[in-house]
Amino acid sequence: LCSHYVQRSLSYRAILFSMISLIFICLGSFIVTQDIAKIVKFCLIMTFSSVIGMQFSFMLLKDIRQQKMEVLTYQGQAQRDSLTSLLNRRMFDQVMQSIDLSKKHTVLMLMDVDHFKRVNDNYGHDAGDKVLKDIAHILDSYTAYGRKIFRIGGEEFASILTDCPVPLAKKIAEEI
Repeated sequence: LCSHYVQRSLSYRAILFSMISLIFICLGSFIVTQDIAKIVKFCLIMTFSSVIGMQFSFMLLKDIRQQKMEVLTYQGQAQRDSLTSLLNRRMFDQVMQSIDLSKKHTVLMLMDVDHFKRVNDNYGHDAGDKVLKDIAHILDSYTAYGRKIFRIGGEEFASILTDCPVPLAKKIAEEI
């Protein structure tokens, strides 16, 4: 009931739930024993135990949340190329293995930047990296539902277009 009707933070609701629980436990023990001195002592022990237990629970919850965020971050990094932020070769291989070949309108588009070595040789690797980032941005602008762009090697890119008729895929390829 606390979680459902009280629209506050999780910690606020947990503290409220603990306080309500302690009140019911203390009232129940009063009804059973009728001894005020024992009830006061019991309620103090229960309150102290509850506070310590909540502190440990919050610490554990915070740690679990932080680890979950780190796992999600590492998963994202493992799936993306660090330079271009496009999906990487590992993801390309996974997607290629999972493609349903019986499905119509699935197009694989492979792209290679011609004479890219000249860019690196003439202008340096920083310029080459800038070119790759710009190409990735252009390719990413053609990403829509059912389309994935990958950097599968140095200057090699791929796109998997699902639910994409061949004439539309040709048009996309020509625009790129």
